Amino acid sequence: MVMQFFQKGPGHYVIDPDLTTQHNNTGIYGSLGWALNQASTRCVELVPGTYQMNGTLTTSNNGVMIRGAGECSRIYYQRSANDTILHIQGNDTILDNFRIDEGRTSYISYSDPCIDIDNVSNCIVKNCFFTGITGENVIKINGGDYCKVFNNFIDSWTNRSVYSLFGIDAMIYNNIINSRYGVAIVLSSNPVNGIIVTRNIINMHANARAIWAGTSAYPNVICKNMIKYSGSYGPTNDSALALAGYSVAARNFIEANWTSNTNGIIVSASNNLVMENRIRYFSYGVWKAAVSSGYVMYNLITNCSSGEVYNFNVGYDALCAMN
Repeated sequence: MVMQFFQKGPGHYVIDPDLTTQHNNTGIYGSLGWALNQASTRCVELVPGTYQMNGTLTTSNNGVMIRGAGECSRIYYQRSANDTILHIQGNDTILDNFRIDEGRTSYISYSDPCIDIDNVSNCIVKNCFFTGITGENVIKINGGDYCKVFNNFIDSWTNRSVYSLFGIDAMIYNNIINSRYGVAIVLSSNPVNGIIVTRNIINMHANARAIWAGTSAYPNVICKNMIKYSGSYGPTNDSALALAGYSVAARNFIEANWTSNTNGIIVSASNNLVMENRIRYFSYGVWKAAVSSGYVMYNLITNCSSGEVYNFNVGYDALCAMN
């Protein structure tokens, strides 16, 4: 009997959507779901092809890897209502080198994320392609610690492309994000953050923030990212990078082409360090709200129509003049 999946070795299943016989005649969706949730499963391999889904895939075992063959291993699911495409409920899950495609070309108000890392730790999303995704989030780190999102290509119509909610010591790095509707990266306000966001290329095709960092007990580090607004887009009445909590923003390149009612970085909380950033073509390079402590220093700010730094509280720091 020819199956859509076969066992390559102990705990290692290979899925092929082009073969004809499914697990219990449930289609490729059922075959993939069955293979993911066997007690012995450690790796599910997706050969090139299109994997048509009609519901949420859930993996609850610890230590499972879903591995594809690049962009040609395509999971396709055009949701018609609130629904998650991949629901991760096992620690140490790895998603590697495949594509998830929803085929959307506009924002639709779905509350569920494409990938929900649901209160589990040490999970990794790497080398994946996300295209035409809509709803609230592409990737939601919903609790859990030490998760990593890196080397992914994300093209989305979501409110947030990557959303980190609770947890500590997450890393979001080396991603290319094309945000066509909302914020590219959101670090939620909570007491136990400490997230590193670095070396991401963020192309903004919307009048929205690129990165928003909320309050945290441990500092978020946002460094060496490239943020570029396309065409006439800009963060209208807002900023490209918003620091609402304890963060370090350093050596980022931030550029728009629209200098009316926009800011490169807005600092609205104490104890932030903003240094050595390159900021171009905004109203103000850095807008500092009425906060009591923190430093804005050694930034290179040019082509800003209203000024380099707006210092709402004159006593904010003594290093403003070094920008």
